[in-house]
Amino acid sequence: MVCSPNTEYGLIRNHFCFFPSHLRKFAEQIRAHTLIESANRKIETMLISSMDTDGDPCEDFYEYACGKWETFHAVENKYHEAVSLVDYFTNKEIARYLKFMNRENKPSFVLKAHDYFLSCRNLDVYEPLEYLKRLNLYENLNMRSHHRRRLGVNIDWLRILAVMRKYGLNGIFVEEITLQRNDDATVTVIDLDKPVKNGGFQLTDYDDLKLLIQTLRRPMRRKSFQELWDQINAFEYRLKRLDLLDDPEGNILIKVKDLSIPWLKRYLELVVDELNPEMEISIQNKPYLQKVFKLINKYEPGFICKYLELRFLWHLNVEGPPNFTLEDCAGSTQTLMPYAIHWLFEQMHPELVKEMEEIHKMFQQLINHFSDSLKNNTNNFDYEQSQFLLNKLSNIQLKVGNLPRVNTEEKLNVFYKDLVTNPFDFYGNHLKLLKFSTQTMHKRLNYRISRDVDEFFYLEGSEIGFSSSPYFVQRANVVIVPVTSLQLPIYHPEADDIFKYSSLGFLLAHEIIHGFDYTGLGVDDNGNLNNAQLEGLVNNTRFGRKMHCLRYLNPAIIDEKIADISGLRLAYETYFKMHPKAHGQIRYMYGRPYDVEKVFFLNFSQFFCGPVSNTLVDTKEHGLDRDRVRDALQHFEEFSAVYFCPRGSKMRREKTCQLWRRRYSIYTEVTLKVRKLYNEFANACASTRNYQ
Repeated sequence: MVCSPNTEYGLIRNHFCFFPSHLRKFAEQIRAHTLIESANRKIETMLISSMDTDGDPCEDFYEYACGKWETFHAVENKYHEAVSLVDYFTNKEIARYLKFMNRENKPSFVLKAHDYFLSCRNLDVYEPLEYLKRLNLYENLNMRSHHRRRLGVNIDWLRILAVMRKYGLNGIFVEEITLQRNDDATVTVIDLDKPVKNGGFQLTDYDDLKLLIQTLRRPMRRKSFQELWDQINAFEYRLKRLDLLDDPEGNILIKVKDLSIPWLKRYLELVVDELNPEMEISIQNKPYLQKVFKLINKYEPGFICKYLELRFLWHLNVEGPPNFTLEDCAGSTQTLMPYAIHWLFEQMHPELVKEMEEIHKMFQQLINHFSDSLKNNTNNFDYEQSQFLLNKLSNIQLKVGNLPRVNTEEKLNVFYKDLVTNPFDFYGNHLKLLKFSTQTMHKRLNYRISRDVDEFFYLEGSEIGFSSSPYFVQRANVVIVPVTSLQLPIYHPEADDIFKYSSLGFLLAHEIIHGFDYTGLGVDDNGNLNNAQLEGLVNNTRFGRKMHCLRYLNPAIIDEKIADISGLRLAYETYFKMHPKAHGQIRYMYGRPYDVEKVFFLNFSQFFCGPVSNTLVDTKEHGLDRDRVRDALQHFEEFSAVYFCPRGSKMRREKTCQLWRRRYSIYTEVTLKVRKLYNEFANACASTRNYQ
């Protein structure tokens, strides 16, 4: 054991350094045992305190496992499930650190992040119009359309739109993003399309507009506001109708110089620095892109300018800190400079960095078990299809912490070198960071994306930078686990394997399975699209029947249903494969006996637990948490067998949907048959008593 003083980042004091040397080893053993007991005890407390034992696990397991979660956590709308709980406390910790941070000997990228944090904290009153002053300074863009009319200056709405795109505004009239080529995942191209992200073009909300006008501190009479709203509403209605236009040509790959829509060509020239006319771009929905230009030109340029100004200011409001509190400013810093804060968090928690090797071992165990399942070939795939699946699985990689792992500090300094920040200019810093994000996306057009997982790091958007949830990068075949997720209630280094595999193990399995869901099967081991293989797999009679069964649960989110149901099975089977003697064992939690299998299901459910009326979770992508728990367990025969659920109960299905299932081991088959016989015997006894 190495004795050292307090570290600034880790905030860890090694008290045992004060022991005589011959007692240190014994003291360290006691400490390790205490940590293990403490970690397991915390998890058990969480499980027992969240349960509503008055509920029936065979009727509604979510209510049974999570019914008292809200009471135990005393939520107060600060967090609403496991990931937001981790995010909340992580953000509080980062906020405290940034508040008292000593800037001496820090890397330049950390100082720049700290500058933004300080500028956020130093802001007294939020004045959105200050953004427009900075925009005029940086881009020579005067947004005061009424002054322009008075001076006889032409209003170039296309240039205004392009400049605003540089600062993050997207999905207004046109959506401009970068995508990987279908046939080469290491090459990115610009994609021009109608607004499609988050369900398409987002209409202005009446209350949002009212709030924005109030923050602008420009007095506006009620009648004037209503006239403005009516204008915007009518205009957006016509924009939304263009969504209905068909796209007979579909996705087209062409060179910039061959782009036949002049306004789009000029838009690109204004948005992308040093645009190469030979560069290939992807374009979709050409009829829409042609019609939208004609529609805009039917309106007064002054109105379009005003409309863009309002949409841009609301965009800045959404992409900035909510209320400029200590935690809000820390969260905004993490969102806008994610890699700097990822690096800082790892310096604060070296004990979590040490866990990377353990997470890789867990990941490999899951991969190995899934490989055995594929080789089992219960779907009767032909040789070519089986090799396609096995090759893809062997190429899926894990990345713990979304940072380059070779010369990390040096590379982050280079990554942020062009960024200039000022601790007393929030508006300027915010605009510069948004522009930096767009420029970084465009810079990737000039080089290939590395397939080396140590060199690769994913460009995080605002929805990912703040989140501790693991995710799968489909075209890179990489599962990314934020280091912040290696905390309770998701993970603890000293927790027993039953808790590790039923929580983080499930999340890893869930992300692995995303490589083999409906979308994932259309991507090969190199990250390239392969629709021919997808068609062949789906046309397999047995596999297609299972896919149809899962689609019936919720066709809009079939990929998530596949990942939840198959991910639970993969994590469960992997744990019991590693711990075969755990089957049938009893674990005592606060003096109460629980089958180990039941403990697994209880801790699995903890990831989804939240308030009874949880309206804060976005359910578009994954569905309701209650449904996710219910569907995953209903379609897992072992669950109803472990809980002896009688026939006809809601949590027991006679026919289950499982896309990736291996044949049971003899032990599992015998166990299920014994439990099934017991269930039938219990049901028969109950029927006899009722008859008597």
